[in-house]
Amino acid sequence: MSIVSSIVFQDHAESDGRRYIQYQHTDHLGAKHHSGMRLVPAAFSLDATADGVLTEASLDEGEAQGAIDRVESGEDALVVANSFIHSTQKNIAKALIRHMVATRDVYFALAMESLVDFIRATFTNPQIEGFLDITNAQLITLNNKYNAVINAKTDLETADVQEDFGG
Repeated sequence: MSIVSSIVFQDHAESDGRRYIQYQHTDHLGAKHHSGMRLVPAAFSLDATADGVLTEASLDEGEAQGAIDRVESGEDALVVANSFIHSTQKNIAKALIRHMVATRDVYFALAMESLVDFIRATFTNPQIEGFLDITNAQLITLNNKYNAVINAKTDLETADVQEDFGG
């Protein structure tokens, strides 16, 4: 996402010199985003650009959490990573992968299969390491753990359950 302009939207002075201010930021799609009202000291600089950076980060974070929620509810991770509005595809994919690693949720890992397959087919290991800010050893560990989940899924899909239970 890109904030293309930022202005002071509201500015209300208090009797002691402090001020309540609110910024308005316009993104690259023309959507307007308002920060919350802030009480600032009298000598505070009304730099709307700095607030725009925070607003941009907040929107990216919100989209990343939304992407995680969508994958957790069963939506395909590759589709989710390609449907961003403010964040970049890279940021959404990175947030999804980091969530997968942090939660160790097998169901989430299975929902990530299409995205992980896409990343593996498109990028080299050094590119993936740079993308995720991890070492080669960490990437090997991540791959081994992910492969174990996929192998278990394949084993379950191909198992003859009736034969295993005497049916």
